[in-house]
Amino acid sequence: MGSKEAALDDAVAQLVSVLGLPARLRDAGVRRDNLPHIAEVALRDAWVQANPRPIPDVQTLGALLECAW
Repeated sequence: MGSKEAALDDAVAQLVSVLGLPARLRDAGVRRDNLPHIAEVALRDAWVQANPRPIPDVQTLGALLECAW
């Protein structure tokens, strides 16, 4: 990511900032009350099902979304 001194997560956060992209779901206009529905729909998505770290249920995915919100 162009810097051997910075941790990857810091480098990605800086890139997101420089590009003016939203860093959190709320910054992208996602309403918190939509998170349960998003979790339900996403859990049926093939990419979520193929995640290397299994996401076993709606509650687990909801918790992840809550952290991203």
